[in-house]
Amino acid sequence: MSPVARSLSTFHILQMHQRFVYLDRASNMAYSPLIHIVLVYISHAFE
Repeated sequence: MSPVARSLSTFHILQMHQRFVYLDRASNMAYSPLIHIVLVYISHAFE
């Protein structure tokens, strides 16, 4: 995978994570640690 594509996918994952964290705060639930772990796993799958 090219560095550009990898940084784009990482940026996309970070954006998704931010959105999930925002939704998490808005709904006052404790999903963010689980979602964070899943997103980290997905980001490693891209490498």
